[in-house]
Amino acid sequence: MKDENYLALWMSGSISDEEVVQIDPSVDLSVLKTIKNLTKEMDVTIPQSVEEGYKAIVQEPKEETNWMRLGFWSIAATLVGVLLAATIYLNSSISIESGSSLQQVILPDQTVVTLMPGAELSYKRGFNLFKRNTKLKGEAQFQVTKGRPFTVFNETNKVEVLGTIFRVISSEDGFFQVSCTEGKVRVNEEYILTKGKFIDVAKGEVNDFPVLDNDAIDDGLYYYQTSLSYILALFELIYDIPVTYEKSDSLTFTGVVPLNDKEKALEAISLPFGLSSMDDGSGGIELR
Repeated sequence: MKDENYLALWMSGSISDEEVVQIDPSVDLSVLKTIKNLTKEMDVTIPQSVEEGYKAIVQEPKEETNWMRLGFWSIAATLVGVLLAATIYLNSSISIESGSSLQQVILPDQTVVTLMPGAELSYKRGFNLFKRNTKLKGEAQFQVTKGRPFTVFNETNKVEVLGTIFRVISSEDGFFQVSCTEGKVRVNEEYILTKGKFIDVAKGEVNDFPVLDNDAIDDGLYYYQTSLSYILALFELIYDIPVTYEKSDSLTFTGVVPLNDKEKALEAISLPFGLSSMDDGSGGIELR
């Protein structure tokens, strides 16, 4: 019958290699010798029997076991804390406002965003780790680098792209227009825009528009069939002068709005509709 403690006896030097082979001919001495050398380097004590090993475990000082447990939970708690802090940090937002002028923003993926006056762009600090999501208030042009899907949200609409140049115009009164200058975009999971196409979401129609090299022309911004109400609000934001026209909700504007000349801007807005401007008596301008 095989001595079940023969390995412990061999490890302690009580029996020779030959005796081990006699006890168990199938044993691989080279493996056993490797294990023996490693245990010597680690200063491991080999119990002489199962009972001795059990006693060694049961009688092990509690302070050491508690310290090891405390060390394990301390490491685990630290890791959880680090992950929690990283999650909170990566989900915090960065917001950029353009004020009354144009502002160019370069996102972490090298996407270039031109914020028009009165626009606000926000994105998570973890942008581009898994998704490229942005939130927009107002108007901006995006020149998106290729990579993960890029999405622009506002309160009620969504624009998705893979790599393209497009422009989004949104206002608090619900006007939402998207135009594609290069590549392809998808709007609200429903409309696909390719180069030279635009959509006014309220109308639900995809139409053509003239593609320009740059929507900012000679210190002005080019607009195509854009709500006149939005254009008047833009003028007020840039020049800090309120402009009113009672029929503005039903009209659309096509043309260039100058950014540095109030008189030219007012003329550019009013002439296409045959309107004249006058002081409204309270520091504002009324179109008639």
